Amino acid sequence: MPKPLQQHRYMPGLDGLRAFAVLAVIIYHLNTDWAPGGLLGVGIFFVLSGYLITDILAGQWERHHRFAMKDFWIRRARRLLPAMFAMIAVVAIWCLIGDHSRLSALAGDIPAALLYISNWWFIFHKVSYFESFGPASPLGHLWSLAVEEQFYLLWPFLLLLGLKFLPKRGNLAGWILSLSIISALLMAVIYVPGEDPSRVYYGTDTRIFALLIGAALAIVWPSMKLKTNVSAPAQHVLDAAGTISLLVLIWLVWHTNEYQPFLYRGGMLLIAIITAILIAVLAHPASRLAVIVGSKPLRWLGRRSYGLYLWHFPVITLSTPQVSTEEPSILRAVIQVAVSLALAELSWRYVEEPVRRNGFRQTLNRTYAQRSQWRNSRSWIYGGGAAMLFVVSALVLGHVVSSSAPKVDPQQPQSVFIVGKPASTEDKSDSKTDKMPKEVASTVKPKDETDAKDSTAEQPAGDKEKTDTPDSTTADSTDEPTSKPSSGRTTGSSSLNSGSTKESASNQQSKLTSAADQNASDPAAATNKKVLDKIVSGDGVTAIGDSVMLDVARHLSEVMPGITIDGRVGRQMTEAPAEIQQLRRSGHLGSKVIIELGTNGSFTREQLEGLLDELGDVKKIILVNTRVPRPWETLVNDTINAVAAEDPRITVVDWYSASKGQDSFFATDGVHVNPSGAKVFATLVANAIAGK
Repeated sequence: MPKPLQQHRYMPGLDGLRAFAVLAVIIYHLNTDWAPGGLLGVGIFFVLSGYLITDILAGQWERHHRFAMKDFWIRRARRLLPAMFAMIAVVAIWCLIGDHSRLSALAGDIPAALLYISNWWFIFHKVSYFESFGPASPLGHLWSLAVEEQFYLLWPFLLLLGLKFLPKRGNLAGWILSLSIISALLMAVIYVPGEDPSRVYYGTDTRIFALLIGAALAIVWPSMKLKTNVSAPAQHVLDAAGTISLLVLIWLVWHTNEYQPFLYRGGMLLIAIITAILIAVLAHPASRLAVIVGSKPLRWLGRRSYGLYLWHFPVITLSTPQVSTEEPSILRAVIQVAVSLALAELSWRYVEEPVRRNGFRQTLNRTYAQRSQWRNSRSWIYGGGAAMLFVVSALVLGHVVSSSAPKVDPQQPQSVFIVGKPASTEDKSDSKTDKMPKEVASTVKPKDETDAKDSTAEQPAGDKEKTDTPDSTTADSTDEPTSKPSSGRTTGSSSLNSGSTKESASNQQSKLTSAADQNASDPAAATNKKVLDKIVSGDGVTAIGDSVMLDVARHLSEVMPGITIDGRVGRQMTEAPAEIQQLRRSGHLGSKVIIELGTNGSFTREQLEGLLDELGDVKKIILVNTRVPRPWETLVNDTINAVAAEDPRITVVDWYSASKGQDSFFATDGVHVNPSGAKVFATLVANAIAGK
């Protein structure tokens, strides 16, 4: 059996760095605007792990000229498994009792977590870390533990080969750095700007460079060989290098985000190197910065960072409403952090430390023997209180979500193409369907339907990888409906001809006036009465968008008869230029174009400007900003505002502000809109087209 504790020098400054890293990750997962680079905390953990593990193994080699492999893996299991098992058990029980919507995800996520393959599970099943909709898996954060555990399994063998064949530390460190550069190059090559970066973010092959940089540091900067007494100039250099590195990391956490190409094309490698410099300083016994960073509060938090990392994500995901159009709740965030800290303390005191010191069997025996003492234990009361706080907060917030969130129809087409009057000068009423975009499935005229049929599905807007767009079939235009949704799942596209409808403008006007009367108390009617009083011509207007455009398509065709609408689930900004070219070739690109994109992920200024270049002959462009409870919301809206300020053709429809505080506008994913929200959306767009 291994000895209870590993013999090595304790470095309090590294615990302080752990505290900084876990706080950055928590702030990121709280979805705040002021620390969008909090995801970099995971990279800091990777470099730390690479350094500490290699420092231990290299120390064993120097003392005994061998590795105690069994001892090493048992220690890793003692340190990592018990707390994770406890967290998974609690989360599974909670979801079984109170949140069945997440059970389908947990069915695969739990085995993947237990086998430490979560990252590859998410990659192969195309589960985005950044662009997923609907209830998030409370185990989505375990991908990083999978990367580390895979490193722990393979690295001892690779390091053993390196120590045998490259006995000089400089050569060995160079070999390790070469491997890290290969990994960073893989990240840069695989990454595609403007697309979801989850593949390179999750992948062991594309993230291992951070662990390897930490490992290389351990080879040239072993903790047991660092001298306490150094010259004053050397001490000044240490502290200056560490302080600059720490300040740079703080700045990056505050000013970077997950969609910047810089991160994936050398940025994360640079951050890993900066982290390694900071670790080198904090590990040195002569560093005064290490004393500050290793202060008692940060040290306390750093020791519990593993449990805090484990617990914070399920606490946040299980207690955050899916639909929230208000500003992030500070009170809710404070409660979530407090509950996470309480659970991390319980994990540290009753799970992690006992097993780490005494092993699995002895801990279980002691737990069984001391069970009678728990009934009167103060700590038991504290633990029960913390657990109750978690349960109550999750129950209350879960009730709010389930009771207030609108219900939606589970059937929705994957794409829609509403054919308006052709944009060309000739009225090509008999244009053939082979000139239409591939989304066209059938052509029907608008008809008055119930709001229930207008409801959108609780369909992931951004998860185009999970839901492939089905191949569409085509049908000739007729005056009457040629197809309608069946009672089964809709697999094709929905297409409407708003230009050829027999319904007169006066009938449309009557319908809108009636709707206004019926919804006098609805914000949709109260806020936007001007457009409801008058129909806006949709001739020569083309709307292009994603699944939100599908939600509002029928309402747009009612307030703007003749409009051409092209919407598809999962559409990204990068796909829009090709769609515009296809619309132009088919004669359906109007002189006024509405762009509604950004629901499924961020885009760069250059990508938006490229789309505008493709619309060079268009006289008026309407850009609709976005409301999506995801980190890229602010990025998208800021980019739209910045570009619109420089192009006189552009009018921005501020859907974000119009929907603020209107939870009833949205489906349970907080992204797709219900009929009441669709009416407001359509009204805002019609106002912009009319120049109001």
